[in-house]
Amino acid sequence: EEVTLDWQIIEDESSSSGIKILLVAVPNEIVRQYREVAKNSHLELVSLEAEAFSLARSLVKESEKQPLALMDIGARSTVCSVVDQGVIKTSHSLDMSGNAFTLAVVQGLGIDFDEAENLKKQCGIGLNGEGGQMVREILSPLLDTALREVKEVLRNFHYQKRKNVERVVISGGTALLPGLREYLKNSLGKEVEIGNPFANISYPQVLDKTLAEIGPSFAIAAGSAFRGFES
Repeated sequence: EEVTLDWQIIEDESSSSGIKILLVAVPNEIVRQYREVAKNSHLELVSLEAEAFSLARSLVKESEKQPLALMDIGARSTVCSVVDQGVIKTSHSLDMSGNAFTLAVVQGLGIDFDEAENLKKQCGIGLNGEGGQMVREILSPLLDTALREVKEVLRNFHYQKRKNVERVVISGGTALLPGLREYLKNSLGKEVEIGNPFANISYPQVLDKTLAEIGPSFAIAAGSAFRGFES
């Protein structure tokens, strides 16, 4: 009674052990808040869906046959999903976010939030700029804790399906953090790329740089829009 359910068939085995689905439960209060936002914005609310479905729609090509992992690293949370044959097989929330990184810098260096946010974006997890080593030392423990969970997700998928995930696509506003892609690549031992939800959209070439900068942040929004083009 307290949640709204959403689901998607991930394996049709009706002739043997039944049909496997991915089930998502969203608190009704969250649904109410989004409906209120739409109402106050004078927008017609056509549909609501879990963010993982939108993300997969915008970043996974229909021709993709090998399993891959999607990591959406947002301001408040991170979601890691494994997609195989274009279908989400599992999805997990991780205790890692852009705001958590910024707050760690605030506490570690004793500076205010805005200054810490700017320093985080400048230095990232690499060794860029003055203070780069200090920022890396602050952020590394947070990243390592979350990546242990990611590795566990990938191990469980391999155990269940006997398939390896060799590629990770990252998105969200924090995906462009300097040095993050390389850090994930070294830690996970996988190919890591930054997601581009506009890859299959025609647009003027003059927008290349702008769309590359905002693409990771708009992956979920783009995926929601693409829903209207599904047959």
